[in-house]
Amino acid sequence: MIGNDIVCLSTANRSKHIGSKRFLDKIFTVEEQVMIVNSEDPNLIIWKLWAVKESAYKLFVQQGFQPEFAPKKIICKKANEHFQVSMDNFKTSVDCIANTKFVYAQTILEKSKVISSCFELDSNIYYNQSQQVSLALKKNASLFFQIDVRLIQLNKAKNNIPKLSYKNTFLPVNVSLTHHGSFGAFAVVLA
Repeated sequence: MIGNDIVCLSTANRSKHIGSKRFLDKIFTVEEQVMIVNSEDPNLIIWKLWAVKESAYKLFVQQGFQPEFAPKKIICKKANEHFQVSMDNFKTSVDCIANTKFVYAQTILEKSKVISSCFELDSNIYYNQSQQVSLALKKNASLFFQIDVRLIQLNKAKNNIPKLSYKNTFLPVNVSLTHHGSFGAFAVVLA
């Protein structure tokens, strides 16, 4: 099982609420807010924590947690190059990278080979972005499994968890997709 999230920094930093006390109190724990305030680049830490929480949330839902908007229940602690994230009794380690254009976070349930890709999108229309990320994922699966990309479907299972199928049979992979602003990404791990 896998979760990922991407944040386009140019889009995110245009938000007029970023850094406001109300926004921070709604999304981040007191300890996370201290991490933000003590950072050399508070906006970057905000979006790193956001992406880390989102990617962990996707993994938590796959583990059977009920979907709910409760970002403060997802607790992040910085641990060397990773974030340690917990929700109730479930814990995971989240990798997070950032450059001048985007922040990308990814977590997996068990250590295994992950195929992931971050890329620039050529549309600013939400539906088109979703389709572009979906197609990139299908093309990758087509190459990996040596199957016809036209016969691969992206379906939603329980709790809107994305699943790839081929000729009405689920492929033995777990996937996570994300897009925001000018960027999209997918991550795949063998089931």
